[in-house]
Amino acid sequence: MQLLTMSLVKAFCCFGVLLCLLPKNGLACMPASQPCTGNCVHGGWSDWTEYTTCSVVSGTGKRLRTRTCTNPVPAGGGNDCDGANYEVLECSGDTCNAGDYEWSTWSDYTACSVTCGSNGVMTRTRTCTCSTTGNPADNATESCGGDSEERTDCTVTTAPCPQHGGWSSWSNWTSCPVTCGGGQLWRERECNDPAPANGGDDCTGNSHETANCAIADCPSMTTDMDSALTSREIIILSTLLPIVLILMVTLAVFITLWRGAKNAAAVSPSIGVRQGPSSAGPIPPQAAGGSDYVDLGLEHHFREKYMKKPPAYSP
Repeated sequence: MQLLTMSLVKAFCCFGVLLCLLPKNGLACMPASQPCTGNCVHGGWSDWTEYTTCSVVSGTGKRLRTRTCTNPVPAGGGNDCDGANYEVLECSGDTCNAGDYEWSTWSDYTACSVTCGSNGVMTRTRTCTCSTTGNPADNATESCGGDSEERTDCTVTTAPCPQHGGWSSWSNWTSCPVTCGGGQLWRERECNDPAPANGGDDCTGNSHETANCAIADCPSMTTDMDSALTSREIIILSTLLPIVLILMVTLAVFITLWRGAKNAAAVSPSIGVRQGPSSAGPIPPQAAGGSDYVDLGLEHHFREKYMKKPPAYSP
């Protein structure tokens, strides 16, 4: 009967047809393993989990670790995994000795911290625990030695990263356009440091700025304008007046000379030649031989002593 009290006993019974398991609480039989035919898949165990912490903080307790029949899962009539899916260890809840601490295996690396481009980081960790209690160490580096975390650089090359726009430096302020009365200064910048690319966002904010300048009031111009106009008039008059006087004198002299020349030509005694035919008839005898007669083809000119009616002329 001692065999029946064993925690787990494997034996062939029933002429090797059945696989009998004899747990503490009784007898259980299952069909013996059969050869796999067709597309069946026999089950396989996963890795053991880490042991749990000790179930007590003082005295004797238990630590448990488990595994599952999932590597692979039985399929198509394949056999289940053989063996127990858990293990139990006795543990002490008392303080762990210095030499009982040990590192767990490293975890898998995390995903890259960036979704595109370079400068990403992947991290993996491990735990320093007491092998007898399963409790984590208060100071992993001191108890187990080494680091509890490792990092490595990573790069994602599946797609280019969006490049968001950045502002250039501000340009210099423009000069104030006025010296008083209020004006505005102006400066600007461009979204090209860097320019947006690969779907990146444009720059936020304004591309230009203004500022007030020369805000002081301008001085009154009424008195200054009156004085300026008076001075200007004086300058104009003093410049133009001599010119006007010279022009007037020149014109008067010219008119006088012209009239004198005209009168001299009209009364000259040497003029007595008739120019062209005249419709006034034959030349009067007084004028025919006289030197004071003038005929320009349009009218007769006589000196004042000949301006008398001539005697009748008979041929």
